[in-house]
Order: sequence, then structure tokens, then C-alpha cells
Amino acid sequence: MTSPIEQMQQLVADLDAQHRREADAYAAGYRDGHRSGWEVGYSYACYEMARVWSAIRERVLAAARRPVRTEFKKEAA
Repeated sequence: MTSPIEQMQQLVADLDAQHRREADAYAAGYRDGHRSGWEVGYSYACYEMARVWSAIRERVLAAARRPVRTEFKKEAA
């Protein structure tokens, strides 16, 4: 059986390791939260870009369907 002094010495000796484990766990949690936030943000950005580009696409297609000035001249002649 270990004495109370020996138990305290063991606990103090493990204190640095405990702080290291806590810091590692915190860093891992921070990275997971950052990664998750990045993925959500990236997904939303992709959705927003698709929505905006869809509207631009429609305007470009509408402009492409209109006859150009030279085609009007050909039809008039």
C-alpha cells in the first residue's frame, strides 16, 4: 500500500501529462468544430453561387436567343 505522500507525488508527477491530455482534447475539439463549420459554410456558399449563377445563366440564354443586328438587316433585305 502506498502512503498518502507517495500518492500525492504520483498525482503531481502526472499533472503535466494531464494538462497535455486536456490541451490535446481541446485542440481536437476545436479542429472538429472548425472543420464542421467550414463544411457547412462551404456547402452554403456553393448553394448561393448556384442560385446566383442560375439567374445569370437565364439572362445570358435570353440574350443569346435574341437576333443580333446583322440578322435584322438580313431579314429586312
